[in-house]
Amino acid sequence: EFPEAASGALGDLYREVIVGGAARAVEVYAPTIRRWLAAHAAPARHGVSIYLRDVTERHAAERAIREREARLRLVMAQLPAILWTTDAELRLTSITGTAPEALVRDHAALVGRSLDDRMAAWPEPAAALAAERRALAGESVTFELRVDEHVFDAHVEPLRSASARVIGVLGLALDVTDRRRLEGDLVRAAFHDALTGLSNRRHFRDRVEHAVARASRGAPAAVLFLDLDDFKAVNDRLGHA
Repeated sequence: EFPEAASGALGDLYREVIVGGAARAVEVYAPTIRRWLAAHAAPARHGVSIYLRDVTERHAAERAIREREARLRLVMAQLPAILWTTDAELRLTSITGTAPEALVRDHAALVGRSLDDRMAAWPEPAAALAAERRALAGESVTFELRVDEHVFDAHVEPLRSASARVIGVLGLALDVTDRRRLEGDLVRAAFHDALTGLSNRRHFRDRVEHAVARASRGAPAAVLFLDLDDFKAVNDRLGHA
């Protein structure tokens, strides 16, 4: 006996073809056999011909794709990053993720627009556009992108079809502004005195080593020593720099 859920749908399909006189198609899930069925019905000489095809594997593949896309959107929503694709003319075909408005203001409005238009407002669009064009030529390119006060680590690579033909660009930009700021603070802390903000001995030694290296190549160099009277009292009271 044909599964009840499927037979009900097929009955509706049969009646639609009889009444409308035109071919119709429907897909239905049959729970008793756990299969998805695609039915195509068309008027025939003595009634209606119905063709059934098992499309369970296709539905499973589509569900897997939807689940992967949902997981990707969830991950991207948690990261200060943006993922995009373009076609071969560098028109945006998709864009997702979270990023400062300096980089992206309206995702939906950008789809279909050329990257040239979007990047024109950036301080240095040439490097980003050059990277996109290199990706179209088959290269994978990593570059730094600065927009307003934000710094992004960006990577673009060729977007290929099933036949390996380049059909666009896949790009990812990660906001590393806070990390770069922290790195700068750590470098400054390593080479400057916390009390006075002046260069410390480590910074002085580093600069002297660079000066000596330049002097070995013929560049002029000099070292000036200063002695401050009574500075020992300042060190004893506030600490040694």
